[in-house]
Amino acid sequence: MTARLPAVALALCTLVAAAGTATPAHASASACAPLGTLATQSSFGPPLHIVRGRVLRETVGRQVSAASRGVELLVSADATYDARGVEALLRCRAASALAAGSDDPLALAGLRIHVEASRGLHRVRIEAPNRSVAAELARRLGL
Repeated sequence: MTARLPAVALALCTLVAAAGTATPAHASASACAPLGTLATQSSFGPPLHIVRGRVLRETVGRQVSAASRGVELLVSADATYDARGVEALLRCRAASALAAGSDDPLALAGLRIHVEASRGLHRVRIEAPNRSVAAELARRLGL
C-alpha cells in the first residue's frame, strides 16, 4: 500500500497543478476545424454580441490602481452556445486573428480567456500578460 502512495500523490499534485494554471487564449487548428468559417470571423461577430464591457484594474491590497490588467465583457450568444462553446469559439477566433496579424481585439499574444454563464448572458474575462497589452486590448474594444 505504501508503494502506491507516491504514485497517487504525484498524480494528485499533477491534477492540482494543471487546474491552477491559466489556459492560453489561442486554440489549436484541429480544435477549430469543426467551427468552419465561424472560427475566422471577427472576435465578437455573429453569433456573439457585446452587451457591456469594463476595464479590469489592478488591485494592491485595498487600493485600485489606474493600470489595466484586462477586460470583462457581458456577451450574448445564440441559444445553442453554452459558456464552454463561447469560450471555444473565442479561442479559435483569437488563434485565427493572431495568425492573420489583424487588429482584432483578440489578436494579441498572451491573452487568457475565461467564460462563465451569467443571467442568460456570458461573462467573458480576458486577462493580458502585462499592462501595455491590457491597454491595447481595451483600446481595440473601445473601452
